[in-house]
Amino acid sequence: MKNYIQGRYFEVYYDAVKIPLRRLREVIWEAWEAVPNSYIDTLYESWYDRCIAVIEAKGGPTKY
Repeated sequence: MKNYIQGRYFEVYYDAVKIPLRRLREVIWEAWEAVPNSYIDTLYESWYDRCIAVIEAKGGPTKY
C-alpha cells in the first residue's frame, strides 16, 4: 500500500502534513482496494507458519 500511495500521490509522499484528513482517507482507501484478494488470501493462509517462525526465532528475523 505504501508503494501504491507513493507512486500515485506525490502530495502524500512529499508533504503529508498538509493533506486534509478527508483526502488522506480517500487515498488510503483507494490503496486498500487495489490490493488483490489473492494476495490477502496468501497472507491469511501463511499466518500460522509466520507465527511459528517468529516463535522459533525468539522474536528475531524470519524468512518472512
